[in-house]
Amino acid sequence: MIKILPLIKKANNILIVCHQRPDGDTLGSGLAFYFLCTAMGKRADIVSDSPIPAHYHFMAGIGALNNQSCKSYDLTIVVDCADAPRMGKFADYVNSTVSINIDHHKTNDRFAKHNIVVADASSTCEVVYDILASEGIFAPDSFIEANTLKNIAQSLAVGLSTDTGHFMHSSVNAKVLQTAANLASFGADVHEITNHIYRSKTKERMFLLSKALQGLRFFYEDRICIMTLLLSDFEKFNALPMQTEGFIDYPLSIQNTQVAVTISQHEKDIFKVSFRSKGLDVSEVAGVFGGGGHARASGCQITGPYEEVVERIVKAIKDRMD
Repeated sequence: MIKILPLIKKANNILIVCHQRPDGDTLGSGLAFYFLCTAMGKRADIVSDSPIPAHYHFMAGIGALNNQSCKSYDLTIVVDCADAPRMGKFADYVNSTVSINIDHHKTNDRFAKHNIVVADASSTCEVVYDILASEGIFAPDSFIEANTLKNIAQSLAVGLSTDTGHFMHSSVNAKVLQTAANLASFGADVHEITNHIYRSKTKERMFLLSKALQGLRFFYEDRICIMTLLLSDFEKFNALPMQTEGFIDYPLSIQNTQVAVTISQHEKDIFKVSFRSKGLDVSEVAGVFGGGGHARASGCQITGPYEEVVERIVKAIKDRMD
């Protein structure tokens, strides 16, 4: 595996790219590198081609994250992106600089010069922790001072928590729990993470969730459950698509449901679709529509009239259940 610290030491200007519609995993891993690079005396910019959800505003360093960049970098570090298009308008930096792609999606297409993809990891933050630990960042004689190590640990703990459903997903094993314990020993505060991410929902988000739950649709003897949010729903409750993070856990929690789907309308006939599963490999379902992800959590974008989209999704799932 390529060593990261020598590449950071060699660079002067570093761009750290989080994916569009950022979640806790991309923000946590991105901020961990931001703290590391600045501690090493490097000029670092951290960017995302999307607004940052409000419940992540508590994270240290989040104010540094923006959607602008300068034009000259020596090194680009891309975190939690399965492909370059997930970088949005920053995708060109992969080819114009030395680039490192760090991810945990099995569908990652290895788009950078250096690719560190660990498909069986719970999160990109777990991968980043392993990288930094292997290069001595968390060693007793680390050259990083204690407060910066705390910020790195807290950032990584956010992604570890959010990408495991706060340690409820099937990806959680002894290694994941040990990683969480190690991060806590460096100052990560699980209680703070819980309060800000899971106990600070806006009323607009709750109204939107209520509407989504009222419209649940069931197929194939309730083994498939679809939750839908249309443009009119977002407008009615003055809510944004990014506020639907975690909604899919509700239909997945239903007793007989094996596959949960959320359909979120972005334009007239353009829908973002997320899949979660209790067993079926939904990355294969997402792949039918040009998407991908993990065996139990994947996504894609589908174009067409709403009812046609629903029919296509149900068929793709049923074909793999039978």
